[in-house]
Amino acid sequence: MDVDDYNCVLCSSSIEESRDHLFFDCAFVQSCWQLLNLHIGNFVDPMQMVSAFKSQLNMPFYMDVIILMPWAIWMVRNEAIFRGVQPSLQGCKTHFQKEFALLLLREKKDHPQLMSSWI
Repeated sequence: MDVDDYNCVLCSSSIEESRDHLFFDCAFVQSCWQLLNLHIGNFVDPMQMVSAFKSQLNMPFYMDVIILMPWAIWMVRNEAIFRGVQPSLQGCKTHFQKEFALLLLREKKDHPQLMSSWI
């Protein structure tokens, strides 16, 4: 596959896609994080962002959320690139909820009730 354009497909800012842009800086992506009531500050180090998200979530399963949202964003991005699906917050939310529900099926003992009520 030959890619002629490396700009972000999730926003209209004509910015070349990078890790930071794709998962933190893109306006669309920031709205995705806000679906979970997580707000991205002006952090240079991604680990500072993880720490901020941990504080904002204040849940023992915070890392699951921090991992699943970028996966949902990645899925929305790939649908836009490979299937021509228009990126939407609802699409990102649906991907996140689907993956979180699958995570709940694996959660045997630690926090299933808390996770179910949170979602």
